[in-house]
Amino acid sequence: MKNSKRIFCVLCVALLALLLVGCKRTVNVESGAAEQDYPVEVLEVTLGSKPDKVVILSQSLADVALALGYEGQVVGVTAECTQTAYAALPRVEENADSVKSLSPDVVLADADTPENVKSELESAGLKVVYVEVPADRAGFQKMYSEVATIFAGASTGYANGTKVSGDICQTLDDIRRIIPDADGVLTTAAVLFDLEGNGVAGDSFLNSIMESAGLSNVFSGQTGGYDPAMLRSLNPDYIFCPADVARTLKSDSQYAGLNAVAQDHVVTVAEEELCRMGRTVISLASTMAGSAYPELLEEQSTDPTTSAGQVSYDKLEFGDENDNVYKMQAKLYELGFLTVSTYDGYYGYATQDAVKAFQEKNGLEADGVAGEETLRLLYSGTAKGVND
Repeated sequence: MKNSKRIFCVLCVALLALLLVGCKRTVNVESGAAEQDYPVEVLEVTLGSKPDKVVILSQSLADVALALGYEGQVVGVTAECTQTAYAALPRVEENADSVKSLSPDVVLADADTPENVKSELESAGLKVVYVEVPADRAGFQKMYSEVATIFAGASTGYANGTKVSGDICQTLDDIRRIIPDADGVLTTAAVLFDLEGNGVAGDSFLNSIMESAGLSNVFSGQTGGYDPAMLRSLNPDYIFCPADVARTLKSDSQYAGLNAVAQDHVVTVAEEELCRMGRTVISLASTMAGSAYPELLEEQSTDPTTSAGQVSYDKLEFGDENDNVYKMQAKLYELGFLTVSTYDGYYGYATQDAVKAFQEKNGLEADGVAGEETLRLLYSGTAKGVND
């Protein structure tokens, strides 16, 4: 009888343990990271486990997934997602039949997806998370945390989202730090998607990117786009826009009086570069800064790496600031790994990312620290460049 009671008690304890394990509380990340990954609620959608199959209906969010390193979980994207990492994936259309054919665990889409598309996707039983386009840096970092949480959970994913978005913002700050001081005189600019009012206003994260490039957005006081009638009165020094808009600005006589047109400061930027929110924002800020401040792109007067005897193999890492960092940056730029073309001897986030990319390309441990092995290969003359 005693044995029977003992066995009964053991079974009860085991059953209780199973119930507790199987009944984890659903968490959300509105106030920060959680202790568990799943189940988690993100933007009113609950995920019970890590999704193996994700379909993305936004080139911006597809770019974010790339920056976070989650492209391996993506099984389908829309045609506008031309990033190389997605080249082999099936292309889907924004309709239920096309998306359902891939049997995704979750679908990511922009919050401004048309209501009829939203209704069709949800009526088909698809689990869709609609992510807001960020209006500022806080929104940018929030978007990264949300997307990362979907892919990898409220603890692991959230932490990764916080780190990656922080690194990108720090790199943007690195770019801003090297903009020449113009004695308080601001270079003005506008980013136009078309000439009918679709452009970057003050409620867009692209406004922050312009600030990082040392530019003052003439439409920063507006929201939801810009007033075309004010383009002439505000008269920006530079205009960044897609190719078709640039052609019209340069050929239509009504725009001839604009400073940007008269001084040949209309800069063509690929439309996708203006729409994507991954590491593309860094290259966009670099393009803007290099266009508005061409002195940043001038060749260095001397080549610090012409002789192996002039370089040091002492370890370099984040936070260092000296001539050896400058020499390393020059070589990284020469090989195509440093996208910020205005290196200045400071080992910031942009340099750390460049070192990691160099290490990965050349089969070294990608830790972002330039140790002796990394530096000897970098200066050897046999190192692989970005395009090798």
